[in-house]
Amino acid sequence: MAAPTNHGFREPIAYWLAILAHLWPVWTNPWFVTLDGPCHVYNSRMVLALLQGGGIAQEFLQFNHFPEPNWLGHVVMALAMTVTSANIAEKVIFTLIIGGMGWAFRELARTLAPDRVWLSWLIMPFLLTYTLRIGFINFSLGLPLLLIALGRFERFLKGEERNAIWQMGLLLLALYFAHITAFMASLAILGMRSVVLLVQHDRSSIFRSLRLLSLATVLPFMLTVAFLMGHSTVSNAGTSIPLGELLGWVRDGSAWITLTREEIIYTRPIAAGLLVITCFGLSRLRWPIISDRSPSWAFALASLSMLAAFLFLPDKMASGGVLSPRLLLFAMLLFAVFALTTSIPRWLAMGGTMLVAGADLAHLPQQAATAEVLSNEAQEILSVADQLDERSVLLPLNYGDNWMHSNFSEYVGAVSGCIVLDNIGAASPHFPLIWRPERSPHPVLGSFSLSNRPCTTFDAYRDHGHTWVTHVLTWKMNDAITDSCTNDVRRQLVTDFDLVTSSPNNDARLYRRK
Repeated sequence: MAAPTNHGFREPIAYWLAILAHLWPVWTNPWFVTLDGPCHVYNSRMVLALLQGGGIAQEFLQFNHFPEPNWLGHVVMALAMTVTSANIAEKVIFTLIIGGMGWAFRELARTLAPDRVWLSWLIMPFLLTYTLRIGFINFSLGLPLLLIALGRFERFLKGEERNAIWQMGLLLLALYFAHITAFMASLAILGMRSVVLLVQHDRSSIFRSLRLLSLATVLPFMLTVAFLMGHSTVSNAGTSIPLGELLGWVRDGSAWITLTREEIIYTRPIAAGLLVITCFGLSRLRWPIISDRSPSWAFALASLSMLAAFLFLPDKMASGGVLSPRLLLFAMLLFAVFALTTSIPRWLAMGGTMLVAGADLAHLPQQAATAEVLSNEAQEILSVADQLDERSVLLPLNYGDNWMHSNFSEYVGAVSGCIVLDNIGAASPHFPLIWRPERSPHPVLGSFSLSNRPCTTFDAYRDHGHTWVTHVLTWKMNDAITDSCTNDVRRQLVTDFDLVTSSPNNDARLYRRK
């Protein structure tokens, strides 16, 4: 890979071509499969169905009455589905995330390092991350918004931004509705920046920052407080990961290991490049803080604080889980932001940037290959979708052992508009849609959503004598599976259902009630 430079037109063109390359896995496959992505696409279709009225969706689902986070991605995809298909709507959201990250970090580099804009190549590994590939769509949508907020804040401190209060207010509100952790992280970073300004005795800047934050954060902060108070009854004991394992995550670059451990050959160099730049940057900080009017100290402290949170906070707290991967990603992203403010030698900054960007681009074909395999498998299960319509109630039973297939059935609902009973979004208190209490399939239908050897009784899901399950979809059920629960499912299918269709490889079988 040639050394990035910001002279002439070559470097910007190369930069945007590299960004476009990260959209290759998204746009060259019918679906860009992530773990939770099918759930988000499906529930976006249901949001649109409820807003349009009529149909069966309103009999099973309702809007969450509290203005929950996680709305932003659903709104974007629902709007896209008014003019295009579900798979294109999915591509739109991933394009916004990937392209938005590339644009936002580039703009931040122009603000913090106008003479080293080529440092923006450090964003490359953050375009396709672990959190994105497991389908944290709303969280991922919050990351470019966070970078935009940091850039707007810095320009406001320099007096370069007009109407900053309205801009920041809308950005922070959008961050809340993207994901609450992204909003809280942005608030912590901007708060750290203000504290450092106070220590540096930069009176004009501290006055401007406090005025901006106090006015721009009022509404999203009130929503956050209400969210935390409203969900205080939903609690789980904290679950921690051993410190040695977490340190291994840092070393291995686990923020960018998307599906397999073989990716370490790419992700370890990425982690090494960022850590080397960060360590040298920390060694070049001017002491005491009051003597340095640059933002370096603020981003150094913010990144180290986020790393400490990753190492010492539980992975599961209160009603939230999978916290550690998010905190690791925040820490690494802030290391990249800190790199924009460092005064390390040009050769070291350029060498580290080339290592990070080069390793990521080498990683890209492997990510594209796994995306193609998953998309082909999604097409397999979707081959039965044309036998369903918006009045169908589908009970999916997953017998496969690939964890990335866990939510495949929700793609079927996104395409056909049917009710899919395995809906992790509607079963969560933090999503826009929830089950109507009288229609919730949990725990009535047993372990169908929790096990790949589900125990379930189809006719248990009924109301006033009416059985709601109209179709059953089995995935990867084969004759070698002979446990008691599977045999009971087979008995129920023979007794009450007819086989309607099977997928080309016979992995998906759709049954309709007799």
